[in-house]
Amino acid sequence: MRWLYLHFYQLQLDHLYREERLVADEKEGQAASKTTSQATSQALSQATIIVDGQGNEVCQACELAQQQGIRLGMGLAAAIAMQAKLRVLDYRPLLEQELLQQLAEQLYPISANLVLQAPQGLLLEIRSMLRYHQGLENYWQHIQQQLQPLHYHYANAHSPWAAQLLARNGYQQLLADTPEGQQSLEQSLARIPCSSLPLKKNSLERLSSLGIHHLERLLKLPLKEISRRFDEEMLLYLGRLNNELKTPLAYYQPTEIFERQLQLFYEIYDSETLSKPITPLLKQLQDFLQQRDLQAQQVDIQLQLRNSESLKIELRAIRGEEKAERWQALLKLRLERLELPAPVETISLRCEKHQQRGQEHAELFSQHQGRLSQEQLLDSLQARLGKERIHFLQAGNSHIPEHSQQLCNNANSSQGTSKDNSQNNPQDKKGSSKNNTNLPLPEGLRPSFLLKQPQQLQEEVLLFYGPERIQNPGWNEKQNCERDYFIARNQEGRWLWLYKTPNKHWYVHGYFA
Repeated sequence: MRWLYLHFYQLQLDHLYREERLVADEKEGQAASKTTSQATSQALSQATIIVDGQGNEVCQACELAQQQGIRLGMGLAAAIAMQAKLRVLDYRPLLEQELLQQLAEQLYPISANLVLQAPQGLLLEIRSMLRYHQGLENYWQHIQQQLQPLHYHYANAHSPWAAQLLARNGYQQLLADTPEGQQSLEQSLARIPCSSLPLKKNSLERLSSLGIHHLERLLKLPLKEISRRFDEEMLLYLGRLNNELKTPLAYYQPTEIFERQLQLFYEIYDSETLSKPITPLLKQLQDFLQQRDLQAQQVDIQLQLRNSESLKIELRAIRGEEKAERWQALLKLRLERLELPAPVETISLRCEKHQQRGQEHAELFSQHQGRLSQEQLLDSLQARLGKERIHFLQAGNSHIPEHSQQLCNNANSSQGTSKDNSQNNPQDKKGSSKNNTNLPLPEGLRPSFLLKQPQQLQEEVLLFYGPERIQNPGWNEKQNCERDYFIARNQEGRWLWLYKTPNKHWYVHGYFA
C-alpha cells in the first residue's frame, strides 16, 4: 500500500478548541483575568457548529452538538430550532488552508513526499519512508504523535484516489501490503456508496437510475459498458481509482519564510497579556528553524487593533537565535514599554531574516555558563530601551583624546572602525616623542575617566611616566594642538593624566581608576 490519506474533517473546529484550551490553561489562577477565564470555560462547554455560508449548512459540529441531534449538512435554521444555545461560527477555508500548510511542515521531517489537498486533506507517499522508520507501525506512531489532539480519518491504498475515497468516507484503517491487506482493501472499497463519489451530479443520478448504489457493482461493469453509458469523466476516475492511470501530483516543498497569523477569540487590552498567545507561535518558529538548521536574526510581530492602525513589534538578535525561550525574553522586555491604544484582535508573526546556524563554543566547566553573552545582553537592552537609545563608542578621525571617540548606533560599524583605526594609526597606542628622565609610558595606557574640559593643574604632583607627544596635523585649525602627556600621582595618591602645552602650561585631562 503506497499511499496514505489523512482527512481532517473538522480542522477549523479543532483549531478553535485548541486555542481556547490554551487560553483557559494560561488564565487559570490569574485573578486579573477571571472574567476572561470564565468566558473561555463557558465557550469550551458550549455546543459549537461551523456553517458554510454558500449553502448555509452545517459543515463542522463538535461532539456535544452531535449528541444533541445536529448532523452535518443540516440547515442553520433547523440546527438553531433544535438547540437554541448554539455557538455558530462562519466557515473559513483560507484558515484551513493555512492550518493544513502548518501540518505539512510538521509532518515533512517524518514523511518527505506529501501532497496538500486543500482544504482538509494530506496525501502521503509512504512506501519510500518505511525503511527509514523500520516498518509501517513505527512510521504510523510518529505520524500520530505529531497529529495529537486533532480529529481525522485515515486510510492507505494502492492509489491516491482510493486512499482519499476511504478516508473521506470515515474509514480509519491501516493495511499491510499483503494479500490479506489487499483483500480487506477491496472489501472496504466495495462498501462505498456511489453517492459519495467525486463525480458530477448527472453521473451520480445516472448510477442511481441504473440501480448501482455501491462501488462494488460499478467496478464489476465492463469498460465497454461504462463507456457506452457514461462520459469520459467516469472512465478517467475509475482508471485512477484502480491505479491504471497515473495521477499528476504536486509535492509539497517547504518554504524559507515563516509566517503565522492568529485570530484571537477574545480581545486583549493589556500589553503584558500578549505574550501568552504569541508563545505558541514562537515555539512553532523554533521548530521551523531547527528543522532547517537556521537562526533567526529578526522577528516581526504585527498586532491588528480594533478600529485602529496596526502596531508592529521588531525583535532582533545580533548573533541569531533559534530558541523560543530567548525570543520570549526579548518579547517580554519589549512589551513592558508598549501601550495599546485599542484592543488586539489578530496577531501576525513573520520571520524572513535568518542565517545558517553557527557552531557554539562553550566550555563545559566555564564559570560564565548560564550568563548572557555580549550579543544577548545587547539584544535585551535594545528590546527594553529601543534600538535608537543604544549607542556605542567609535574611534574618530583625530588623535586628540577629546575627539578620538564618538557615539554611533551600530555595534558592527564601531568594531570595524576601531579595528581599522588601531591598525592604520599606531600613534593612538604609542607616543611619538622621546622620553625624558621619567619611565616610558606603557603602551596603550589611558585613563578610565576623561574630563570633558581639561582643568589647569593646581597642586604639586610627582611624574612617573612620560612624556607622550600627541599632536594633530595642521590642516584642521580648530583641532590643531601639540601636547606632551604624563602620568603623575598627587599627594593624596590619585593617579592623574596630565599634559603640558608648548607654553609650559599644565592641565589635568583624566583620572585612572
